Amino acid sequence: MITLKYEWEHDYVAAMMEEDDAELRDLISSAESAIENRLEILKNDHPTPEEVEAIVIALAGLEKLRLQKLGEGRTRIV
Repeated sequence: MITLKYEWEHDYVAAMMEEDDAELRDLISSAESAIENRLEILKNDHPTPEEVEAIVIALAGLEKLRLQKLGEGRTRIV
């Protein structure tokens, strides 16, 4: 069982564990959107260094997954 610390990690883990390439694009987009929403909230809050690091790692992982599995780069900037 995976213990998640942040709400946005649910979408991230779902994308990282998906094996069906047909579903992967949507799951990656959902994870990126969840992270973008969290970043918007953090603009008015005081993020912990741990969450900032987790976000950076997650975005890098999603980008790598997008490149390796779908053969495409990121189309938007957070």
